[in-house]
Amino acid sequence: MELGLAEALGDSQYRLCHPPPASLGPTLEWFLAEVLRREFSCPALYGLRCRGSRYGGDYDVVALLEGSLLYLEVKSSPPKNIEGDEVRAFLARLKDLIPHLALFFVDTELRLKDRSFLFFETELFALGLRENGNSPRIQKIGDEIFFAPPRVYILGSKRSIVKNLSICFHHHFTHSHPFLAGEGFGEPGKG
Repeated sequence: MELGLAEALGDSQYRLCHPPPASLGPTLEWFLAEVLRREFSCPALYGLRCRGSRYGGDYDVVALLEGSLLYLEVKSSPPKNIEGDEVRAFLARLKDLIPHLALFFVDTELRLKDRSFLFFETELFALGLRENGNSPRIQKIGDEIFFAPPRVYILGSKRSIVKNLSICFHHHFTHSHPFLAGEGFGEPGKG
């Protein structure tokens, strides 16, 4: 009801509002914040807007995971509708927030590697992140779950959102991620 998706009819009955919402984005942000709270015991906020940010936009979900600042960008569009400017804006917001780990979540069971993956390689290279003069190597760490050094995870909802998040969190806490020269996101936790 807070999101304007349903209305009370009385006697503990509710109905969906007409017309349907233009976007499920805010509902998906709320849902993922709830997943972080309930499944991982993380304090989480969603739909944040911060004054004075250099790169604008909002922070879909921000949480605290075992003392690490987590930023989760949420996309409800299929991968074919995600463009390079959305990836560029996400990476730019990392410069303001400087989280310990950042997740780019696409609510899909489709392949992410075909399109979204390429945008990340291009945009990371444009930011000056280099490994021996080349784009940073994005690593596959699970079924349609990828890690882009030094601290970005790209994932979808295929199989299980909770399991996919678990894979990212396990990777984050068990692998050391040295910062690359010219990494460009600042020192985590210092935002």
